Amino acid sequence: MSADWPVVLLLSVLPAVVLVAAFRRTWADGQLTQAAAGGGVAGAVAAVGLKYALYPGLQSLLGIDLRTALADSSSLVVQAAISIFLVGAIEEGAKLGGTLGLLTWIGGLHRPPAAYLGCLGAGLGFSILENLDYYAQFGQATLVIRSLVSTTGHLVFSGLIGVTLGGALYWSQRRPLAGYLLLLGGYGVGMTCHGVFNLVAMTAEPGVSLPVLAGVLVVGLVIMYEGWHALLRLDRTDGTATWTCVRCGEPDEGPGRFCRKCGERQPRG
Repeated sequence: MSADWPVVLLLSVLPAVVLVAAFRRTWADGQLTQAAAGGGVAGAVAAVGLKYALYPGLQSLLGIDLRTALADSSSLVVQAAISIFLVGAIEEGAKLGGTLGLLTWIGGLHRPPAAYLGCLGAGLGFSILENLDYYAQFGQATLVIRSLVSTTGHLVFSGLIGVTLGGALYWSQRRPLAGYLLLLGGYGVGMTCHGVFNLVAMTAEPGVSLPVLAGVLVVGLVIMYEGWHALLRLDRTDGTATWTCVRCGEPDEGPGRFCRKCGERQPRG
């Protein structure tokens, strides 16, 4: 066994620990817990499927490795097209497809927060498997950088799609076309951000790329934070979400923020 396995284990598990801690008040809701955990599995399965099936088949069809095509091309347009419409579209599409399948399985298509957490889980599971693949090829130093930057990136890309997916599931019950358009728009934003993120990381000097990527991630995290609370409000609107009072433990299915038994205001997540 490699001598650096404790570091590899820590870097692989740490993002999941941070995510669990950030949403610690949410896990009392069993369906949301299922969505997050199942999303992680779906994302990991998607990563394995892309690595061993889809990407090899696509590269065989094109006759060139995608990384080589990106590195050897002198055209920014070609690099952007590969980054956004191949890598970004395929990876975000795989994570989104896995999340939708999971939500269908657990009966969570009516829960906007479940869609969000499913997408976050998918981004995390995908990133962990991808990071381990890069570690196997390039070593521990690559894993350290990817665990900090790439994992956060995957969470942001998937989180942005999760915000729009949650909104789309809500609005599709009232205005189907608006819901579908919102979902497509969110997917387009996610795959574009993913592609541009990769392009900047590969083509720009570290002194330029790191501040730009850090700024993008911070903005994305802020949008995700606001989107999460908006989805919680949608979840309460029709009274379908069951929650448990943080003070007395009384279950409630009402749309309000206050326990009907003890009056305690419930947290937003």
